[in-house]
Amino acid sequence: MSIKVLISGGLGYIGTVLSHYLNEKKIDFAIIDDLSNSSTKFLKKNFIFYKGNINNISILKKIYNQFKPTHIVHLAASIDVNESEIKKKKYYNNNVLNSKKFINFFIKKKVKNFIFSSTAAVYNCNSNKKKENLREIPANYYGQTKLIVENFLLKKKLKHNLCIKILRFFNVVGADKFFRAGNISKNSKHLFNNISKSIFQKNTFEVNGKNYKTSDGTCIRDFIDINDLVKIIIFFLKKKNKHTIFNIGTNVGYSVLKVLNSFERVLNCKIFYKFVKPRTGDAPNLVCDNRLLRSIYSSKFINFNKSVKSHYIFYKKNFYNFI
Repeated sequence: MSIKVLISGGLGYIGTVLSHYLNEKKIDFAIIDDLSNSSTKFLKKNFIFYKGNINNISILKKIYNQFKPTHIVHLAASIDVNESEIKKKKYYNNNVLNSKKFINFFIKKKVKNFIFSSTAAVYNCNSNKKKENLREIPANYYGQTKLIVENFLLKKKLKHNLCIKILRFFNVVGADKFFRAGNISKNSKHLFNNISKSIFQKNTFEVNGKNYKTSDGTCIRDFIDINDLVKIIIFFLKKKNKHTIFNIGTNVGYSVLKVLNSFERVLNCKIFYKFVKPRTGDAPNLVCDNRLLRSIYSSKFINFNKSVKSHYIFYKKNFYNFI
């Protein structure tokens, strides 16, 4: 059976890079995106694109009738951790209710294969590396909405004999290997974007909090390059595996100050920074144990410094195209 992939949120950061890789590999795909926090800038003429929200049944019917997907990669979501604590209704509607409606539609159409982009935020705030079998205690409301959809999918898997892959993304960085796409959201709280902006505009970078229980008092995160991440998604599109939930990270943690130092070293620049109050919902330490992924996926990960360089180059090149 040939693979036909529908990507929800397919014009976002991950979706655009994934689209270019699928196109390169001649895998059929279509995109649905409402452009609420994305752009058609990196949409190639031969990409199949449906503009609309994933809760719009008439558009979903059109997609099914015209494209007939065999696999769903569900990326569409509101993702601002801080905003999720303030606008819980928005996050419940966008991330939970819309996802359930979208997934249910394609289950009824007998689609069996779903890849769901979940998050490290389903885990608690302790300092231990996160393993897939840990009890989930979401660090914030964004993580809570993702966990609700995870559990929804697990129930649907049993009831309808589905092939479900729940991928818990840690922090995604870098740009497409040929700079065909990357993160161009001005509203993003993405650490690498914010650092790149400070360098590009010669502004003082604001570090949110300095009293976390970490080695230098700043938050620690696990960063995975966007190229590695989309290769893993494609791997799961093609390969069957008995496990359902996977951490998608590198098993290495970097504090905010260490990331700043890496940018200075790689780009040969000086970054001035100051400490400001912590953001609501930020977990002190989110680093994954990725041994389950590594037991089936052996490709080498891109070097962290290369991710730093590619992220900044893409940011600088596209600064005036940001949405």
